[in-house]
Amino acid sequence: MHDEAVSPVIGVLLMLTLTLIIAAIVNSYAGGLMETESKAPSVTMQET
Repeated sequence: MHDEAVSPVIGVLLMLTLTLIIAAIVNSYAGGLMETESKAPSVTMQET
């Protein structure tokens, strides 16, 4: 009797899942574009 509401619920869940997957892909791609700060060169001097 309540089978009519099943299809819209599944459709909404699929759209939500697809949106989350796309957001995760975009996030990982954007995170890869960020450059990490390189360490400044350093010198160690010893007295002889």
